[in-house]
Amino acid sequence: MKREKYKLSKEYIPLLNKKYDAMRNNARGDTSLIAFVQIDFTLDRVIGGDFSEKIKKGDKYTDIIRKEKENIVDINERIVFGETLTPEYLNECALGGTSISLEYRRKSLHDNVKTLWIRNDIHFSINLINDHILAYVYLYDIDEEKETERFLKYMSTYNYDFVQRVNLITDNYTTFMSNRFKDKFSPRIDGCDYFNRFRDDSVSLYDFEIIGDDFKKEELIKHLAKNTEYTKNFTVTDENSEVKYKRITIRYIDNSKSILCVMQQDFTQSMIAEMDKNIKLETALNTAKKANKIKSNFLANMSHDMRTPMNAIIGLSNFGYEESNEPKIKEYFSQIIYSSDFLINLLNDLLDINKLENGSLKLNKDVILLSEVTEEVLNILRPNAEDKNQKLTIEGQYFIDENYYEIDKHRLQQVLLNVLSNAIKYTKKSGSIKWEIELNDKKDELTMVNKISDNGVGISEKYLPSIFEAFSQEKNVLSISEGGSGLGLAITKNLMQLMGGSITCDSVINVGTTFTLEFPLKKAAKNEIEKLKEIGIKELGIDFKDKTVLICEDNNINTKIASKIVECKGAKVEVAVNGKIAVDMAEEKNYDCILMDIRMPIMNGIEAAKKIREKGSSVPIIALSANAYLEDMKESIKAGMNAHIAKPINKTKLLETIANVMLENEG
Repeated sequence: MKREKYKLSKEYIPLLNKKYDAMRNNARGDTSLIAFVQIDFTLDRVIGGDFSEKIKKGDKYTDIIRKEKENIVDINERIVFGETLTPEYLNECALGGTSISLEYRRKSLHDNVKTLWIRNDIHFSINLINDHILAYVYLYDIDEEKETERFLKYMSTYNYDFVQRVNLITDNYTTFMSNRFKDKFSPRIDGCDYFNRFRDDSVSLYDFEIIGDDFKKEELIKHLAKNTEYTKNFTVTDENSEVKYKRITIRYIDNSKSILCVMQQDFTQSMIAEMDKNIKLETALNTAKKANKIKSNFLANMSHDMRTPMNAIIGLSNFGYEESNEPKIKEYFSQIIYSSDFLINLLNDLLDINKLENGSLKLNKDVILLSEVTEEVLNILRPNAEDKNQKLTIEGQYFIDENYYEIDKHRLQQVLLNVLSNAIKYTKKSGSIKWEIELNDKKDELTMVNKISDNGVGISEKYLPSIFEAFSQEKNVLSISEGGSGLGLAITKNLMQLMGGSITCDSVINVGTTFTLEFPLKKAAKNEIEKLKEIGIKELGIDFKDKTVLICEDNNINTKIASKIVECKGAKVEVAVNGKIAVDMAEEKNYDCILMDIRMPIMNGIEAAKKIREKGSSVPIIALSANAYLEDMKESIKAGMNAHIAKPINKTKLLETIANVMLENEG
C-alpha cells in the first residue's frame, strides 16, 4: 500500500481539485483504466464518475468495498484490503491528507473463473460549498504490468536471452529481451503466426535448425496436456564462432491454458562448469582406481610374500609338535603355531576388508549341517576359554536338527568366531560366555538367531556407535593386553549384510555385552546333499596307498611340507621345480594328482595347467598358492585346475581336497 501525504486545508483545496481534474482527464485516455468513481465520503454515496453497470449513482461506498473484498482471490490480500478500507481508517487518511494505493488479484469482471490484477488508487479532497469530504477512486487493470514484472524477474534470475508471452487464441506475443538480443526481435508483434515466425527467426538467428516438428502449436498443446512444461536443449554457434548452450522452456501461465510463457535461457557457463566438474570427477575416479589397484597389488604381493614363509613356519611347527615327545618342546611348538595363526588371521582381515571395500568378495554355496559347524567353532574356541578358566556354554536345539543348509560355511564360521573370540578376549579370567541358538523354520527357509553374551568389561555408551568401524578399538585394560587389528567387527558387519543378515549389540560397561546375529539359511537341494555324502571323506579314512602325487614347487621347504603331508597317508611323491618340467613329467607319466604352485620360474603354474589340459590330460590339479584373492582362485579354475588352496597349507583341508578330486576323477 502506498500513501501520499499533503496538508488538507481550504486554501490548498482549489489547487488540489485542479490537480485531480488533470488526473481524471489523463486517466480517461488510459486503456488500463477500468472505472473512475467519485464519492461523497461524508454521505457514503457515489455521486459521479465513469463506471460499469454494477455501480450506480447513489450506491453506498461501504457496500461497494464489501463486495470488492469478496472478489479478491488471495486471502492475505483480502485481509490487507479489509483492514485498509475501513470507514475509520479512510476518515483518518482523508483528514490527514493521505492518498491510498492497493494492488490485489480479483476475479474477472466478466468471468468468475479467470482472474486479473487491480490497482485501486484513492485520493481525497473537500467540497468547498458544504465541507463534505470527497474521494476519487481509480481502478486500473494491471494484469499485463504484473506479467511483465514476472517475466523480467525470470530473465534477471535465470539469465534468459528472452521471455515471451504468447496468446494461443490470437497468436499475439510480447517479447522481453536481454541486451544481447535487443536487435533480434521486435518488442511487440500483433496478429502474426507466432510459431512459424519463431522457427524462421531461430534459423536466421543461428543459421541452425534448432526446433523440430514438435515445435508446432498442435504438438505443443498435446505435450503440455500431459506435462507441466516443454523443454529442449541445443547448441548454437555465435558470430564469434563460439559454441553456446541454450534451453527453450515453454509452460502455461494461466488457469485457462490460453497464455504461454516461452523462455530461452543461456546455460553456457553452468554447462562449462558442469563439464569441468565431470572432468575433475573422472580424474579423481581414475586416480582412486589407480590408487585402489596399487593398494590391491601391494596387499596381494604382501600376502604372497608373507604366506610363503608362514607356510614353512606353521608346517614345520606342526611336524615338530607331532613328532616330539618332550612336553616342554611341544609347548614351544604350540606357542609358535598359535602366534603364526594370529599373524595369518591379521593378514586375512586386511585382505577381507580390502575385498569388501571394492566389492570383490563373493559368497560360496556350501552344504552344511549346523551341528557340525557349531562343533567345529567350539573346538577352535575351547582351548582359549580353558586357558582363562572361563565357562563357555552353548544352548539350543541345533544339535538335533538333521537338515542340510546352503550357505558359505567359511563366512558363517568367520562371523561366529569373530564375535565369540571377542567375548573370550574381553572377559576376564573365570568369567562366562553363553552362545544361544534359535532356529525359526518357515517352509524352505530358516532364520538362525545367535545370541552371544558375556559378563566381560563391556562397551561404553560413547563408543558403542563406533564398534563396527574399521580399525576401531576402545581402549581398556584387556584391549591393550590382548591386542588385535580392530577389523573383526567391521568385517563381521559387512559379511552379515552380504549374507542378508543383521548384527546388533547391547552393552553396559563393567557388566557385559550381548551380540545378536540373525541371518537366513536356505535348505539344500536333495541332489546337493547326496553329492556331499558321496564326496565327504574325512581325514581318518583317507588312504593314498598306491597313489602317486606330483608336487610342482620351487621352494624346497614348501616341497618338504607338502610331501610329508601326503606321504603320511601312503602316497608316493615326485617333484618338479618349475611348470615346464611338470608339463613334461605329466606327459610321460599318469599321476593320480598334481599339486601346483603358481609363482615359479621358467613357466608358472597357470601356464603349466593350461599346457597339461591342452595335451588332453584329465589328471586332478590342485593349486597350492600364496595368492589368496578370489580373482586368483578363479584364474586357477579357468586354467583347468580342480581346486585352489591358499598357503599356509591346512593339513586336513589339503588331504580332504586331494581325496575329493581323485574320487571325482575316478567317477
